[in-house]
Amino acid sequence: MAGARKVAVTAGVVLVVAGAFAAGAVAGAGDGPEGSGGWQERLAGIGGGAKLTEDDLQVVDGTCTVAPGTISVTGACTLQVAGSGGFLGLGSPTKRGHVENVSSVRVGLVLGVEDRSIRATLEAHQDSDSDDPSSDETDVTFGRSGGTFRIECAGLLPSQECALALT
Repeated sequence: MAGARKVAVTAGVVLVVAGAFAAGAVAGAGDGPEGSGGWQERLAGIGGGAKLTEDDLQVVDGTCTVAPGTISVTGACTLQVAGSGGFLGLGSPTKRGHVENVSSVRVGLVLGVEDRSIRATLEAHQDSDSDDPSSDETDVTFGRSGGTFRIECAGLLPSQECALALT
């Protein structure tokens, strides 16, 4: 009888844990206004975080150059962002950076983590007299698994050039 009780208690605990996990997954799986499901905001809220640097970025598609503090693009390119797990997954939980459009053209960004992505548009670089100087910059955050970072220069020509400052 004691053996059957242990099995019943264990099964009950497993069901409660599975139910809590499922409820959390459903609550966090919604699509926000930009289709991100809020993952960018949730990642940004995690304490700590390493700085996103040019060493974390590898060109996987398109034409771009990654140099200290600057990403220069011709047309469009996709960068792979290295994960931040470190040895045994004990590294920083996030990598964070700040990007600013330093070009005279609008720049589109697509940040991807696993099967989710979020789009953002950075307006052409503004002078200090602009009504909304923050419209040409944004913060980016990637979790332990890294992700992708696509940059698209808006323009009439497919060879349009643009650049982002990475801090």
